[in-house]
Parts: sequence; C-alpha cells; structure tokens
Amino acid sequence: MKFQPDYHRQIIGFWANMTYDAFDFEAPICDILPGHEAIFGEMFGPIQTRDDFNEYPFNEIPEIFWKTYTPHLEAIRKVTPPGMKAYGGCGYGIFEIMDDLIALGIDAKHSNEDEIAPFEVWIEKYNDRK
Repeated sequence: MKFQPDYHRQIIGFWANMTYDAFDFEAPICDILPGHEAIFGEMFGPIQTRDDFNEYPFNEIPEIFWKTYTPHLEAIRKVTPPGMKAYGGCGYGIFEIMDDLIALGIDAKHSNEDEIAPFEVWIEKYNDRK
C-alpha cells in the first residue's frame, strides 16, 4: 500500500458522504514480513529448518510494522470525522497493537471472530478505553 497524503481523506470522505459511520482499514503484515514473497508463491518460505527459524528476524517485525504504517495511522487519525470508526479484518495480531491504536487516538474495533476471541474478551479488554 503506497502512502499518498490525500488517499485516506478521499476514502474516509467517500464513506462519510455515503452516510456510513465506519470504514475499513487493513495494515497487511504479510506484505512487509521478511521473506514475504513466499506468501505469493514466488519463493520457498523463509523458514525451512530449525536454523532458519532461529535466525528469522522476529524482533524486527514490530519496527517494520510501525515504520510502514504509522504515516497511515496518523493520517487516519487526522482526517476521520468525530464518531466515525475504523474496522479491520481478521488476524494481523490485533491484540498486540490495539493499545497502540488507542494511544494514537484511533477509536478502533476489530471485527469479531470467536476463534480469535469471543466478544466478551473484547468488552473485558477495551470497554473502558476511549
């Protein structure tokens, strides 16, 4: 996803003008992982052996994520109308980044799938956050 300054304003504005109170945003982690070409069938996966696993740069992934998506998240925070919500699809480690999203001022709610977490877990973890 290439960042363009007006992109989020246009997308969010479209949904707001169509009277929606929410818009979809995904931060696709698969696109930025080291060795991600394997996901698209362009190479073997980066982890083929235990040594590969031990050498994989797992600790770099949060830094890569935030470097890639902070400009998007900041733009979303700036252009989202009051009361409008962002939502995303399943996966992508939502519990790991939810506190950071809330701290950025993004009022986010992940779509619910009981296999990820029953709805009660979301209420327990985030109901008192604003």
